[in-house]
Amino acid sequence: MFNPLQPLNSELRPLNSELQPLNSELRPLNSELRPLNSELRPLNSELQPLNSELRPLNSELRPLNSELQPLNSELRPLNSELRPLNSELRPLNSELQPLNSELRPLNSELQPLNSELQPLNSDSVILVLLKHENSALFLQRFL
Repeated sequence: MFNPLQPLNSELRPLNSELQPLNSELRPLNSELRPLNSELRPLNSELQPLNSELRPLNSELRPLNSELQPLNSELRPLNSELRPLNSELRPLNSELQPLNSELRPLNSELQPLNSELQPLNSDSVILVLLKHENSALFLQRFL
């Protein structure tokens, strides 16, 4: 009696003989991978909820990113214009820092004097305005 699987079996025998050495090489690798896989399973299960939380956030970020792209395109030329200006300002800033250090104490000395002069200045302005020949009209416009 003729077996219909006989031709297929005869084709499979050489393939099987080729697979046997490969299987013997894979067994040690599989035994090494088992512990790693057992460690990775819990980590993967922890990652799944995080990924689920991230999906909606990513979908919210996409439109925002698309809105930001034109703004970024507009900013690039402005940034390139600012770079040379910044390089010009650095030396000026370094020159101004010592001057500012000198001016701070002077400014703190002048503040009490300025507060004393302020009422005098406002009185002087009123006196000047009153001496003006059209002072009433002038006051109505500006006060």
